[in-house]
Amino acid sequence: MELIFKKLTRKNVSLVVYVLVGFFVLLKETVYYPDSYAFLKMSFNRSPLYSSFLKVMTTIFGDSFELPTKIIQYGLLVLAVYSFLRFIERCYSLNRFGMIMLQLVLLSPCLYFYYVSSTLLSEALAYPLVILIVVNSIKMVVSGNLKLVFKLLSLLFICILVRGQFIAFLPVIALLVLYIVLKTRIGLEKVVLPLVCILILPLLTGQVERGYNKLVHRNYVSNSMNYVHFISSMFYLADESDFEAFESKEAREYFVIVHKSLTKAGLTKKESERAKVYDYYDVFVTSFSRICNRRVHELGLKYFEEKGLNYYDQNIELNKLCANMLFPLWKRNFKKWIGFYFRGLKVSFGSFKQMLLFLLLLISGLMGAAKSKVNNDLFSLVAVSTLFMFANNTLITLVVHPIKRYVFYFDWVIFAIIILLLNEVLKKQINGN
Repeated sequence: MELIFKKLTRKNVSLVVYVLVGFFVLLKETVYYPDSYAFLKMSFNRSPLYSSFLKVMTTIFGDSFELPTKIIQYGLLVLAVYSFLRFIERCYSLNRFGMIMLQLVLLSPCLYFYYVSSTLLSEALAYPLVILIVVNSIKMVVSGNLKLVFKLLSLLFICILVRGQFIAFLPVIALLVLYIVLKTRIGLEKVVLPLVCILILPLLTGQVERGYNKLVHRNYVSNSMNYVHFISSMFYLADESDFEAFESKEAREYFVIVHKSLTKAGLTKKESERAKVYDYYDVFVTSFSRICNRRVHELGLKYFEEKGLNYYDQNIELNKLCANMLFPLWKRNFKKWIGFYFRGLKVSFGSFKQMLLFLLLLISGLMGAAKSKVNNDLFSLVAVSTLFMFANNTLITLVVHPIKRYVFYFDWVIFAIIILLLNEVLKKQINGN
């Protein structure tokens, strides 16, 4: 009877937490960013799924779409958190207090800084999807059941269409599949289909994105700003003489136009150092929209507009041009880029000490999981969650810049590890007594 009372108490407290956070989400004024309006307009250079989601909501509810949108966004997060907590309780026997604390940590992005479920951005759908991907990955490693990889890939398929950055998760899932094969020593024939599905997933998401753009924008192409984002850091690092890296007249002309504008605005590494700015990387992060959107993108569109191209063709040709320019510019500035990249990677984790801490956790988790004969241990959670975290931060730092909006998905990891470690210590003390 006492055990039933304890379970009811924990469930009741958990329900109260969901309800209180839910009230906050609903009462919080809907948060708009510049990108929010682009999603609402179904702009050409935005990922398809969140734009389609908002289109459905505005079609059904008209101008009153904000409240039902927040309800759905928060509802999806509740389902993801519930799934995560249910697995943790079963696998790690986490105590009641630890469960409530972990629940609050997972829901905390709704309550501070980002207000994820109250915001009209793709992160509102991506965050619960990331939680589901991580928990199902841990479940797959713990159980050794390779059939779960198909559920994982289905979730990742949706997640990539919401936010393309999560293509970074594919190599992690492939590594987990190979780990299970080595750990369980199952036949190689059983791993062929999962690996084939992993390989074709980027092709499938690319085709869906092209199909979406064909349906909505009458152009059968993928996301049009990938390389525009990618090359922005190269423009920031480049010197005026770097136009020599290009053979085509078009690339040289475009480079000169953009670099002159950046130099005039003081938005290059050289100009930052000349102005004796303390942290040149911070200038890049805080000025990214001025570098990428206002110069690399807008000046590029204007360049192709003057050639007589329409808006869609401007975006397509600009993306192709940036793709062709990327490697020559990267090769010419490789030494500067290495330091720049690792500086960004450090920022993505918060500081060098935090990056080192997560690196140690990753190594410890991988070594512990490899040596452990039992899979339902803390090492599995540490290894899997930090692997996903490193994959995300590595790609984000490479392509754009590691602002909180792009890397907050794993803020819960360190707290979850601490909570579970304390739980293990308490269990040993209780068993010892």
